[in-house]
Parts: sequence; C-alpha cells; structure tokens
Amino acid sequence: QSDFAGFVSLMMEDSNFRILYGGDIGTTGPGVGGDFVFTSLTFLQEVGGRESREALLKRWESFVNELNSNALLKTGQAVIYSNAFNEAYRKNAILSTTLSSWAL
Repeated sequence: QSDFAGFVSLMMEDSNFRILYGGDIGTTGPGVGGDFVFTSLTFLQEVGGRESREALLKRWESFVNELNSNALLKTGQAVIYSNAFNEAYRKNAILSTTLSSWAL
C-alpha cells in the first residue's frame, strides 16, 4: 500500500493529474494521507443514435450487477452515476407513478 500511496502522492503534484483525478481517490487524511476509503472509475461511452438511454442503462446495470456479484466483500459495491441516465430514471419514475395513480 505504501508504494501505491507514494506513487499517487507523486502524481498528485502534477496539476493536470490533480484536476482530473483528485476527487477520485478518498482517504481518511488530507491529500492521499491516511487509509484509503474509496476510488472512483470513470468510463466514457460513445452513444449511437439507435439505442435508447433506457436500453443503455439496462446494459450498464447488468454490467455493474455482475461486477458486484463477483466483488470481494471488503471492496464494497459499484454504483452507476450518469447525468445521461438521470433522464431515463425520471421517465421510469414518472411512468411508474402515473400507472400507479391510474390503477387506484
């Protein structure tokens, strides 16, 4: 762990690295001091016009569920966060509450 922490500390001295990845590594101390609490991975995906965001969200959910089912207990759970998927979440929530209202 100390080799990794030393490497990350060295990389954080570069302002470009710090801007891009400074918020992706959480520790209990200042900077990268103390115990590591979390890391964040960012995936960029090209989205074609033919596949809906809902379909892409289902594919990402499947990927994350598979990741979580194979993860060690101490690694914690992966989550999906994307502004692009917020629209799909809103549509599903509106549709769900509308259908529930009609059913009553």
